[in-house]
Amino acid sequence: MAMLPFRKEPVMNPFEDTDRNERKEHVAVDVPPAWALSYARGALNCGRGAPEIQIALASKGLSEGLAAAAVDRCFEARIATELQRQKRATRRKWISRTAALVVAAGTLAIMDPKAMRESGIQRMIGLLLPALGCIWFAETLGRYTGPIGVQCNVRTTPAIFVALGGWILLLAIAMIALLFWR
Repeated sequence: MAMLPFRKEPVMNPFEDTDRNERKEHVAVDVPPAWALSYARGALNCGRGAPEIQIALASKGLSEGLAAAAVDRCFEARIATELQRQKRATRRKWISRTAALVVAAGTLAIMDPKAMRESGIQRMIGLLLPALGCIWFAETLGRYTGPIGVQCNVRTTPAIFVALGGWILLLAIAMIALLFWR
């Protein structure tokens, strides 16, 4: 069996873009240095505006294009971080809502059928609904400002406290049902 000779010259692909190497070099030039990214990130955290940061970077010897690229990268990183935070918050909210429904359904399931004959199921659902409402609509209930009884509520409540109150109420109802109806 004869061995094929090793080719030293590169094989050219006729469908390949001929100026790809030139574009790679251009992209590599447009990457701002680490010190510029660090400076832009710190300046943005201090509340400085994008044009002001670009001028400061240009005065430190960076080209206008690289200064703009550094600021853009910092803004893109902030947006990506915020989107990731929002996704996590949405996931946690749905996990909490699903768990609340499971606990409420479990509470109804452990009830004694004899105790539920007359109006027990309606009463238990009437007790569970406010707790589920606090968990499911914590943001809306927390933003409510208006008359409550005689006094007027003038401050909003953080949604986490409303949801926490709903969970405490839901778990208290579940514990009472577990202790007294089984």
